Parts: sequence; structure tokens; C-alpha cells
Amino acid sequence: MSVQLSVAAPPKLASVPAFPTVVLRLLSLLGDERSGMAAIAACAATDPVIAARVLKRANAADQARSEVRDVLQAILSLGIDRTREVTLTTATLAYAGSAMEMELLRPCWHHTVATAVLASEIAKLCGLPPAEPYTAGLLHDIGRLGLLKAYPSE
Repeated sequence: MSVQLSVAAPPKLASVPAFPTVVLRLLSLLGDERSGMAAIAACAATDPVIAARVLKRANAADQARSEVRDVLQAILSLGIDRTREVTLTTATLAYAGSAMEMELLRPCWHHTVATAVLASEIAKLCGLPPAEPYTAGLLHDIGRLGLLKAYPSE
């Protein structure tokens, strides 16, 4: 006998936005080793915020290269793992949206980013690739961000 459960999301949680589609597409491309850099850059370029953050990161002081002026150059400069980090960080920050102004959310965001960076650094110290631990650290409290956005006063 099969039991079918129908659970409706509370109205406030139902209003929390979905993770941006372009981010899911971009993460899929970044995770597929058959994806070409041009396809990854074309996808990233469809979102102005992600494109700007990738360019800004590629032109950061710790990137010892000449000025990067387009998204493809930026992704080639950063590499897949760093591009994934920038994409996830940007998307998670955008997910929180205007709620980032709330004092309640700011410590949660700082904790989330710190967890991602520390997980990445621990992985490097252990000789492991840092991309997945960074992602896990960044997303480990995504539910908390959604709850804070849906129920700010509670």
C-alpha cells in the first residue's frame, strides 16, 4: 500500500525565491569536464552580476596578469574552481537579496562565507581539491538564509 503525502509549504516560505536558473546552468557547465570555456563564459555573461563579479575577481590584486576585459578571459584567468566559487558566492548573496540589510542576516552571511573559506583551506592542507568543500561550506546554511528571509521577525 502506498501512502501519498501532500505537504504545502507555509506561505512565507513559498515566497522565498528559487536559486537563479542561470546559476544552476552555470554550475552544471562548470561541473561537466566536457564543457568548453566559451560555453561557460557565454552562460556567465547572461547574468550581469555574475559577469561583473567574475571580471572583478580576475582583475583583483592577487591575480598577477594584465587587465582582463571580457568574461572569457576572466574565466580562463581564474580557472574552473575559482569561477565556481565566485558564482556560488555571488548567487548565494543575491539569494538573500535585500534581506542582507537586516542585522540578523549579516552575521549568518559572514559565518557562511567563513565556513566556505575555511573548508576550502582545510581541503588544500589535506591535499584535496578545494572546490567541493567550498561549495559545501557556502551552502551548509542555505536553509537558515531562507528562514531568515521568510521570517525576519520570528
